[in-house]
Amino acid sequence: MNETRFSWLKVLPLIFLTALVTAGIQMYHDLYYDFNAGATQFDGLQFLVFLIKNAVLWAAIGLAFQAVKPATIALGVSLVMYFTDFFLNKYYIPEGSVVLTNLHALFFNTEFLPALVFAFICFKKQGLRYFWPVWVFAVITSLLFFGSAYLDRSPYNILFRFIRLDDLFSVPTGENTHRVLNVLTYVSHPAMQCGTYILYATCYMAAINRSGWDQLFRIDLSNNYTKPAALIIFYALRFLINLLIVGLFSHPAVFLFQKYEGHFNGHYVFIMILGIVGALAFLVAVTLYYRKFLLEYFSSNQIKISWLYWIVNLPIVGMLAFPFVFLFAQTISKVEDRTRFFYYEAQQEQKEGPIMFIMLLLSFIGMLIGEGLDVLYSSWTVWLIDSAILVMYCVSVRGYYFLLGTGWVAMLLYSGILAVSALKGENYFGSASPFTSSNAPMWITSAFTFVQFVVMLPIFHIEVIKTEQTPEVIDEAEGEAEMGSIEFPPTT
Repeated sequence: MNETRFSWLKVLPLIFLTALVTAGIQMYHDLYYDFNAGATQFDGLQFLVFLIKNAVLWAAIGLAFQAVKPATIALGVSLVMYFTDFFLNKYYIPEGSVVLTNLHALFFNTEFLPALVFAFICFKKQGLRYFWPVWVFAVITSLLFFGSAYLDRSPYNILFRFIRLDDLFSVPTGENTHRVLNVLTYVSHPAMQCGTYILYATCYMAAINRSGWDQLFRIDLSNNYTKPAALIIFYALRFLINLLIVGLFSHPAVFLFQKYEGHFNGHYVFIMILGIVGALAFLVAVTLYYRKFLLEYFSSNQIKISWLYWIVNLPIVGMLAFPFVFLFAQTISKVEDRTRFFYYEAQQEQKEGPIMFIMLLLSFIGMLIGEGLDVLYSSWTVWLIDSAILVMYCVSVRGYYFLLGTGWVAMLLYSGILAVSALKGENYFGSASPFTSSNAPMWITSAFTFVQFVVMLPIFHIEVIKTEQTPEVIDEAEGEAEMGSIEFPPTT
């Protein structure tokens, strides 16, 4: 069982390398493909990307879990679906019916249906219970794509142009013609492919152990992460969180713009709302899984949940700092030693007071920079309220639950505004739209702050984190082992 638990981690680097290859092929395809040809022309290069991605994915799943035959059948299902989908689009069959279009978008996709077949072969009806998150992931796939630099107004593209990288990646496509290669768009490929593999593996392990979904985010200090797997999981989850947050803003904007311009069918409103709900749920799940991974990795490598944990979770800086953590980590081999470290050493001298002070200082500096040193009274009021909430969060765990509740309410309210805007058919360029230039940074900043508060919780309130192992059980087990090894003198 232990070998099966960790075998999927050993294959993860292969998924990542495959994602890089397919992203490169896709980049070449997008440079020279004639998009005016439409969906009626078979695209051989696009099929090659699909084939490589799915063949390696299902081969990895089959080898990791010793389920080669079910994985092969799942790959065959995905290939049949690809060609069926091509012929359906060629003759515009789904477009004639709202019901068919919705069913096609929800269930006829190559992420969900092959995984469902695989789960049913391996676990019968029980597999359907554990693989339903794959359906949610399949529904929000397009949202993740729009969360990359695909849209011209994406925050990534704004940064892209600000540092003038568009000139560096200008590629000639003919005489006196060129196309700017937006490299940031293809970051979503490795994140989504690695995320798909991690999701499949997690669902498979949950089905084997017959564990509840509440145990999925509980810290298991027996997990062994290889260094390549840890590096890939860290970046894949970080990019997935970024894609979800930006996609939750950008994806509805595309739908509303299409509706306003008249290129929008009403049934897409249902898909959009379902995508928003699914993306919110997945954002919470990925954030909790990311926190679980970090705590397990830090504890298994004798790293205290303090300054270094805070640094690796900072925007941009953390993504640059994590490789140094991973290079100099010293793994604890025994689960008992990891448990003692987590409960007796990792929680000592966490420096939560100085970390809180630095967070307040950075917030203050950010306000000054944002206001151009000419701070209004309203900005001071907002900053003081934010600071009070931050202090409450750091001092008491009730502050965390308060932020959690208000954050969820704010996200649901914002999602409601998007849904109402979609039904009204508002122009997202208009001043009354929720997609104005002032709302975009407000949403993105608020969502990232919400994620940060969830991830940073162990620094200030590690006592509320639940683990599979407890020091009492380990001490009792070792005490019994010691008693059993004592040789008593013979009685006369």
